[in-house]
Order: sequence, then C-alpha cells, then structure tokens
Amino acid sequence: MLWGLMSPISKLVLMGSVIGPMVLTSVRMIGAMLLFWLLSLFIKSSRVERKDHIKLLGAALLGLVINQTCFITGVNYTSPANASILATSMPLWAMLLSAFVLKDPLTLRKITGLILGSAGSIMLILSSSYKGSDTSGIIGDILVVTAQISYASYVVFYTHFIHKYPLLTIMKWMFTYASLIILPLSFFDIIKTDFAALSTLNIMGIAYIVVMSTFLSQLLILIAQKNLSPTITGMYNYIQPVIASVAAIALGLDVFNTIKLISVIMVFTGVFIVTSSKNTVVIHRLKENDKDEISVENKTEAAGK
Repeated sequence: MLWGLMSPISKLVLMGSVIGPMVLTSVRMIGAMLLFWLLSLFIKSSRVERKDHIKLLGAALLGLVINQTCFITGVNYTSPANASILATSMPLWAMLLSAFVLKDPLTLRKITGLILGSAGSIMLILSSSYKGSDTSGIIGDILVVTAQISYASYVVFYTHFIHKYPLLTIMKWMFTYASLIILPLSFFDIIKTDFAALSTLNIMGIAYIVVMSTFLSQLLILIAQKNLSPTITGMYNYIQPVIASVAAIALGLDVFNTIKLISVIMVFTGVFIVTSSKNTVVIHRLKENDKDEISVENKTEAAGK
C-alpha cells in the first residue's frame, strides 16, 4: 500500500514544477540514508568486510540509483497507474535474467507467464501514444520498465550476497553509496531548486516518499522476510496498481480505461504464473539453505578468530 501510493504522490509533487525528478530522487536517497544510520545507533549492525564495499556499491547502483532515478523520472512523464502496473513486471524480468545468469530452467509454465506479462506491458506502453501527439507518455513507460530491469538485475546478481549480512546493514550502506553517486549528478539541480517555494502539500508529499514509501516500507519488508516465504512476500506487491489507480483516479490524475484493464489482467496473470511455478519455490528453498550455510560459515570464522 505504501509503494502503491508513492506513484500518485510523486506525480503530485513533480507537477508543482518546483522540484525535479533528480532532486526528488536525491532527497529520497539522502533522507532514507540518514534514517537508516539513525536506526543503526539503536540496533546493532554487522561490520562489512573491506572487499564487500565494492559489491555494495554495485548493488546501490542497480538496486537504487538506476532503479529509482528511472522510476521517478518515468512517473514524471507517464501516469501513476501505468507506472504501478509496469512495476509488477519485475518478477518476469528477474525470471528471464535468472535463466541466463543462474541457469534457472525455463519451463513451459514460466515461458507462458513471461509472454503473457510482457505482452500486457507492451500493450500498456503502446497505449500511451494515444494520450496525445507527444511521446512523453511512452518515454515515461520505457523508463519505468528500465527501472524494473535494473532492480531485477540487482536481485539476480546479488542473490547470494544479500544474505551475507543483516538487511539493516545492507540497506544502510546501499543508501549511503546511492547518495554519494546521485548527489554529484543532481548537485546543480539542487542548487537551482527553490525549496522555499514548495507548498505545504508538496513538503508533506516529499516527507511521505522518504519516510513512508522508502524507510518504513523497507523496515516492514525486513520483518516480512523473517516471517514469510519470498513468494508470499512478493505476491503482496501486486496490490500496488490497485492502490495507485484508485488514488490517481480519486485525485483526478488518471483514467482507468479498457486497455489498462486488459493490460492489468495480462500482467497479473503472467506474474502469478511465474511466481507460482514449482521451480521458483524450489529456488526460494535453495536460497534459504544458502542463508543457513553462510550463517554457519560466519559463525565458524568468528569462532576461529
């Protein structure tokens, strides 16, 4: 629900033309970084090995910088409903990358889900050209899809690494490196931004994006991952388009037409087919075994020291 509301709220903040996508992304990264570091003062976090900081830098680039920059910029050009619907395609891209990188077998069930979900996403992207003569809508949709591919790459390439440390430690350092990367890129935009011109509504929207849809949502995921299987946790993400569409329509930011409805059904069905695949469940169990093995290795290493 927190993520679903982020799309229409981000759209409202950007519509004010006071703050741009890059500045909003920077504020989100830096704000979340400060909150995670503040939390680490009260909750003990693990020390990161020097060699792993390079991996954390790469994780921040794929999982946060490219992902969030493309998403926020995409939301600026497309509708909140489109952005949230396309955001559900991430598991499909993760499955495709897993087949090539992790050698996860592509079953007929997975291929069917991939084709169905991709077709729904493409239909949604192409429908954006009907909004007017300019192509800003389709550019926005492509940016949102790029954000999902970036995050899927992070999930696939860092499948084993993210289990090496507590998630609070991972989040703290990922947001730190993301802030260091994004700040030079948005420095001149930040200087030009007249923050005093932001309305109270815009400030409340930015606060929601930083505290609720970034910091708090990540904390809730930390709790969920300790109590639920990855498949069940992922399935809850599919209410994002419903929340975003209802909010966007209520705010007068979007109209949910027949093409969007068909696209939603296709994407949801495709993602459900993929995430309910038996092979996917087996892989999740293997990941849990990897976590146990890493935990044993860390304890053995600590005992040796």
